Amino acid sequence: MNGSFDTGNFNGWTVFGNTSAAFVSGAAARTLPGAAVFSDGVTGAGIFQSLATTPGNSYEISYFLRNENGQGSNFFSISWGSSLVDSLQDAPVFFYPPFSHQVVATTLSTELRFFFQGEALWWIDDIVVTDLGSQGRAAVPPRGLPLRAARPRGRRGRPPP
Repeated sequence: MNGSFDTGNFNGWTVFGNTSAAFVSGAAARTLPGAAVFSDGVTGAGIFQSLATTPGNSYEISYFLRNENGQGSNFFSISWGSSLVDSLQDAPVFFYPPFSHQVVATTLSTELRFFFQGEALWWIDDIVVTDLGSQGRAAVPPRGLPLRAARPRGRRGRPPP
């Protein structure tokens, strides 16, 4: 997925819009070596990636976003397939708070899209998509596998009654 842009480029992503306003930099990344940066006034720019998904399964999308210049008009949005998940308009300056959204897949392939526009300098880093399964929980190993060792133990290493 290259959600942390550690490759120093947009490998795995398709850049759209004003592509000259999109680049990867480590100068102010949340985690090194890089973060995706978008700076465009009018037309906007963004990235998208098609992900293999299971219809009916829930997914958690998490990422860290920075708005370096909160003066003037600015806009950010995230979409999952054809649905708008969240957007920010005329946002103030903020430095990498975590964002998290839960979504549901309806097809075998779902497009994850981020769009940036305006007089802001947007940074995005550490994008992670987690399959939560059909019950909306993170997938767990079958019974008797690694979770067993993590159970609380009573005296002498036996499970409590």
